[in-house]
Amino acid sequence: MAEHEYYRLKSQVDDEIFLAARWLPQEYLKNCILLSDRMELLRRLPSGGIVAEVGTDVGNFAKEIVQIVNPREFHIFDLSFARFQHSVFESEIRKGGIILHEGDSATEMSRLPSQLFDWIYIDGDHSFEGVSRGIREAKRLIKPDGILIFNDYTTYSPLEGMQYGVMRAVNDLCLDENFEIFIFALNVLGYHDVACRRRRTPVLVA
Repeated sequence: MAEHEYYRLKSQVDDEIFLAARWLPQEYLKNCILLSDRMELLRRLPSGGIVAEVGTDVGNFAKEIVQIVNPREFHIFDLSFARFQHSVFESEIRKGGIILHEGDSATEMSRLPSQLFDWIYIDGDHSFEGVSRGIREAKRLIKPDGILIFNDYTTYSPLEGMQYGVMRAVNDLCLDENFEIFIFALNVLGYHDVACRRRRTPVLVA
């Protein structure tokens, strides 16, 4: 997508240029509910299914997924599992209930069959290009009524002092692929989560 389709904003403190996400009309949010945090989001997701987490680091949120959602099959993707708490998940990994995919997540996802997952939680590469690559594979991998959840739905990380491309990529998914945001989960530092699903009818914007 051409860069000029996004708003270009110059920082008021230095020369950094921000590319703001495309505006998302209210029609893409009309079914959206607001939740207190991402744990509450997990409680609203389908349980007992086939799910995935893209980007796990040490596995802290993966533990919450197992405890709250109790998936039948849980695929975890990360560039490296060197920091991952293998001992916590050892039993389920041995039984095949948890499957680890090490390497570039988009590449690893490309090896899986279509319409495999009930939902996918995406918290990997936060650049616009990285999130967009993940989306291209993830939208193929979810079932027709499947859900894509995105961590860090924002344009800037205050803790890292760097731009994120998650909001741009998610808004493009909605506008270009007819998805809607139906859950918005708050985070006190602005690292919000959103859950997206396919709309049943296209949005007609004048």
